[in-house]
Amino acid sequence: MCSFEGAMNNEQRLLELEPRRQRAARLLSSGVKQAEVTRRVGVTRTSVARWEKVRQQNGLDALRSPERFGRPGSSTMRSAPS
Repeated sequence: MCSFEGAMNNEQRLLELEPRRQRAARLLSSGVKQAEVTRRVGVTRTSVARWEKVRQQNGLDALRSPERFGRPGSSTMRSAPS
């Protein structure tokens, strides 16, 4: 498997998850219980609880997709040996 394909899959996952988080946040804001939100959105209750905590502490914008996904790359800016 090429690492480029893995990166594309992660980007696609990020794009698919943001609407779920936003929908869950709207449902929770309107008073729908977490257990019902998990059924409607199709995610785990743990995810919904985590999203709700983030939303309460930092607002709806905190649920937007991050710029990058996962651990930082292993390459760092080092000067080449002379």
